[in-house]
Amino acid sequence: MFRSLCFLVLLADTLAAPLVAAADLYLVQQFEIRQGATVVLTQQRDLYVQGTKLALTNGQSWLVVRPDLQHAWLLDADRHLLSEVSMDQIRSDTAAALAKATPKGSLPPLKPTHERKTIAGLSCRVHRAAIPALSVEVCVTRDLPALEQFQAVLGTPGEITGVPLEFEIRLQPPGQPPHIIAQRVTEVRRAPLDPRLFSPRTGMRSAIPPAPR
Repeated sequence: MFRSLCFLVLLADTLAAPLVAAADLYLVQQFEIRQGATVVLTQQRDLYVQGTKLALTNGQSWLVVRPDLQHAWLLDADRHLLSEVSMDQIRSDTAAALAKATPKGSLPPLKPTHERKTIAGLSCRVHRAAIPALSVEVCVTRDLPALEQFQAVLGTPGEITGVPLEFEIRLQPPGQPPHIIAQRVTEVRRAPLDPRLFSPRTGMRSAIPPAPR
C-alpha cells in the first residue's frame, strides 16, 4: 500500500501550477519521503505550464502531457523520447492506481475544514481524512484554474475541487515508525516559456529566467 500511495503522490505532484490560464508559469515543488526521523527520499521537481500543455522534470526524466494531441511523452534527461502513451491510457492507469492505493472503504473522503494557509503566495483550504494508522491532509487552492483541467487525467481525488499546494500522507504501522509522504509548492513564478519544452527535443535547457533580485 505504501508503494501505491507513493505512485499516487507522483501523479498528484503534477497538479499544482499556474496562477492564471493566460500566463506561462513555472512551479517548484519539494517532495519528501520519511520513515520516522529518517529522510528516505527528497527531490525537487520543476513544472512548466503553457496553455493546455504541461511539462515536468525531476532532473532525471521529463513527462510532457499534451491533451491537445491526445498523448503524453516520457523523455530522458536529455529530452530524447523514451515512450509515448495515449491520454486514454493515462486515464486508465490513473484510475487503476487510485483504486489500488485507496481500496473501497479504506479511507473516508477528504473533508474541508475552516483552516486556511498561505503557500507560495497563494491561499489554500485544509482538507483532512483519517482512519486508524492512516491520515491524509491536503491544502487546496482555487487560485489555479488552469491546472484544474488536468485533474481527471492525473488523479486528484474526486471529492476535491481545486489544486493541492501541499499534502501529507502519514502511515502508522503498529509498532513501527511512521511513514510520511509530503509535498509542498515552494515557488510559483510567471515567465515566458520556450514552446520546445513541450515536445521531445535534445539538449534543451530551462527557459526560465533568473528570479528578480
